[in-house]
Amino acid sequence: MARIDEPPGSVDNYTPEQRKAIKDSIMKGGRLTNYNQKFALNYSVPINKIPMLDWVTLQATYSGEYHWTAAPTSIADVGNLIENANNKQLNASANLITLYNKISYLKKLNETNKQQNKTARPEDRYKNEGVPAKDKNKNKSANKNL
Repeated sequence: MARIDEPPGSVDNYTPEQRKAIKDSIMKGGRLTNYNQKFALNYSVPINKIPMLDWVTLQATYSGEYHWTAAPTSIADVGNLIENANNKQLNASANLITLYNKISYLKKLNETNKQQNKTARPEDRYKNEGVPAKDKNKNKSANKNL
């Protein structure tokens, strides 16, 4: 953000030097009073390229901010305000099915379970309970005459 500084007093009473100073300030874009900058850097760590860790992914992020605010011209002793901040973040995720498939016993169980889920019909889910599948979703209520 920029500001065009004007001398005190009425515009009609400005001298040619003051008018030239205002025009020059406009042409330069004014006096900078506020500056903000932000950036972020993301990196996917290639940890999953290691054969034993191909079930893990890792994302690293670094971000930073910079803020500068000019002091008011009326208070010259105060000075400018400068602030900065940064943030570092690591996110890891694990695909446990890929890990389980590395162990032959767990891989066999996982494949068997997938095959059963693909071939199972909704009617077969209640076969051992003795209740037909179409009656499973109905509300049960009891009426008693007293």
